[in-house]
Amino acid sequence: MKKRKKTFHAIQKTTDYFFSEHTYSEQYKYGTDRIYIAINAVAKLQNVFIQNIETFELVKMPNDTDFIKVNKDLNTLYSQIMKQTAIQECGTRTKAGIKVIQRKWKKYRYA
Repeated sequence: MKKRKKTFHAIQKTTDYFFSEHTYSEQYKYGTDRIYIAINAVAKLQNVFIQNIETFELVKMPNDTDFIKVNKDLNTLYSQIMKQTAIQECGTRTKAGIKVIQRKWKKYRYA
């Protein structure tokens, strides 16, 4: 039981770190709606995290084929974005921010 608890806390720490960075780096940060947008973004991520934990508890793991396809699609999209000389920024999104969140995402994914 201690091992499971320790593992969960490690996953949760990585998850919280990713959610925080996602909110900071990828969300629109101007105007009066920014706090609502940030709270809503974190809430959605937390709900997906909880749903995944509940699914995994039932020993229903993701299909490897689906994971490989989605991962390939994400890598393709990331490469396309990074090849652009200029990104049409929305709010405070930048190439540097996208790179940061990509690194956090990888840690989150592997956790």
